[in-house]
Amino acid sequence: MFSDYLVSNKLYLKKDISIECAEIINNRPSNIHEWVELKESINILSIDNNEFIFMKGDKKYIYWCDVSIFFKLRCKNKSEIREMNLNKIL
Repeated sequence: MFSDYLVSNKLYLKKDISIECAEIINNRPSNIHEWVELKESINILSIDNNEFIFMKGDKKYIYWCDVSIFFKLRCKNKSEIREMNLNKIL
């Protein structure tokens, strides 16, 4: 399932989004949640069925969700990415 969306540890977004997540400090999620704006792609560090950890700039964040639903609704799959890249070339 995840492999349909991951390309070199990146997820490519269908559109820019804001998600509420926790920064990871000293390998632990912060109790304070914040809104993070994501554009174009997400640099993924790890994925579980209920969460994923990603980098934005030099900060590490964790986002809790049903990952399969998040991917289907928010991310491009490999065939969409391939088609997008072909359209850029042509």
